[in-house]
Amino acid sequence: MKKINPIMLVVIILIGGFCAFKIMSFLGCYVRIEDIDECYKRPIDTIKYNILGNAQILKSSVKNNVKKYLFASSAYVYSKSGSYYRISKQSSELFVESFSEENKMDYVILRYGSLYGDRADNRNSLHRIIETAVREGKIEYYGDGTETREYIHVKDAADLSVEALNDNYLNQILMLTGTKSIKYSDLLSMINEMFSNKIDIKLFSKK
Repeated sequence: MKKINPIMLVVIILIGGFCAFKIMSFLGCYVRIEDIDECYKRPIDTIKYNILGNAQILKSSVKNNVKKYLFASSAYVYSKSGSYYRISKQSSELFVESFSEENKMDYVILRYGSLYGDRADNRNSLHRIIETAVREGKIEYYGDGTETREYIHVKDAADLSVEALNDNYLNQILMLTGTKSIKYSDLLSMINEMFSNKIDIKLFSKK
């Protein structure tokens, strides 16, 4: 893939607890509550920010003559896991498609895989797992380990997101993931090996 020059002019605007960016005639929407566990604990806020907030930004986009709307979704939007986070992404995608069609506004839906890389914090699951392993010598994971993830480095995801501004991708859903999927049990075993198999790994079922 060819190298993409970064876009320098980015205006950050905050709308209804959302973080969105406007690049000339494009507007990208990235919801505020992105952590699956946080959505599970705060279902009403998930509706407020992830669904209603997206609808408000869509309405503002039409009012301000935005030509193209980029929505950040998830590669796991139709997986069996994900709880309220998954549901919020499904609902928002449907809103984007219907609202854009009704108002003659182009869109691109970006379904991101699991991100990792520089500047990650505890909202990132991989960062959280490794930090807990380093600090406490243990990993506690809520799931049975059969869940699969497709990891992509944040810089690769950023480059692909810029590429998605190309008019070749109008009104499409794009998958931004790594080339391989991995089971969570294998991922945890791999991390444990890096620590000479000294990490205490516990799996808990989500009720």
